[in-house]
Amino acid sequence: MNFQDEHPEDQKTDRREEGWNQEIFCVFVNETFIFTTILESVIYTRIKE
Repeated sequence: MNFQDEHPEDQKTDRREEGWNQEIFCVFVNETFIFTTILESVIYTRIKE
């Protein structure tokens, strides 16, 4: 990560925004995954009955 040291000011805002977007993406993926898992288990139990 030498590039960050060479241009500290330019990179700071980019890095923060990139991290923020990644955080939101991770939360979105996690929630989607949880929702899908719940949905699958509900469907599975319905089929079993």
